[in-house]
Amino acid sequence: MKPLTLRWSAHTDRGRVRTNNEDSFLGLVLDAREIHLLGKTGETPLDRDDRPLSKLAAGDGEQGETEHRRGVYKRILDEASTGATQLSAPTVEFGERSYVFAVCDGLGGAKAGEFASRIAIDKITKIFPTYLAQKKLPHEEEVSKTTDLLIELFSEIHRALLFLSASYDECHGMGTTLTLCWIRPHHCYFAHIGDSRLYHVPAAAEFSKRSIQQLSEDDTHVGWLFRHGKISEREAKHHQGRNLLQKALGADHQFVVPHVGSFTCSPGDRLLLCTDGVTDGLFDHQLWNILHHPSKKTPAHHLVEEAVIQSGRDNATAIVVEIL
Repeated sequence: MKPLTLRWSAHTDRGRVRTNNEDSFLGLVLDAREIHLLGKTGETPLDRDDRPLSKLAAGDGEQGETEHRRGVYKRILDEASTGATQLSAPTVEFGERSYVFAVCDGLGGAKAGEFASRIAIDKITKIFPTYLAQKKLPHEEEVSKTTDLLIELFSEIHRALLFLSASYDECHGMGTTLTLCWIRPHHCYFAHIGDSRLYHVPAAAEFSKRSIQQLSEDDTHVGWLFRHGKISEREAKHHQGRNLLQKALGADHQFVVPHVGSFTCSPGDRLLLCTDGVTDGLFDHQLWNILHHPSKKTPAHHLVEEAVIQSGRDNATAIVVEIL
């Protein structure tokens, strides 16, 4: 069997209206020995590989912070990083690489949304490695354990945001969406809350009518109406209440339960994680068209650029992952 290769690209833009970028994104590569941040683009073997992981630069929503903003963010982040929960989970075997990708869209006035999305990304980076146990589990137990892991991870971020919201004036009402995908050889796990999205473009269905599948469920009433056939995609995109979230991490919600799931990934599959700034400007068939038409830009850059041209009312962020 031919070894699988993973290729990814990520891009973010604050859009044509917003003065700051409240989106954040993350790429991680890990094995049983170490964990590293991924850069905005790259390609690497997905299956077993005994070579050391390469350390690359990570990306987030907005670059070039002022010293004051960095100081405030560091103070809040240090507070958020205390008291992480320990939870046993399926291990990543020596030599077996797995990858975590995530996008967040922050909520809240002033700089609270920026803080919220970046705190969520930081918590994933710091807590996720502590969940890797030292025992290989049967597949059924692994799926159950991974589901528990992802739910607890989201709960941990939620508790941190609620605590910070109550502790700092600049964080009052802070919250964030979060869409996360954990890719292991031949299998993917995901967890989601809010209205950012995860799409799966199966290789075997590239030219069928249902060639792009939204795996996440928008946590809005409009999303519910669309899923149940009450309104069309066009009606949902222009609905007055399309941005009214029913669930988010933090944002003064008392309890949150993320949508979790898993699916098999095969050569030729593509995954798209994106914030609502992308889907505000592009319909699903446009996403598919852009992903299947080569450009000098990376797929993520091309998607975000087109979304900003078509709308640009919100920050726009995308991660495109290709399994080769």
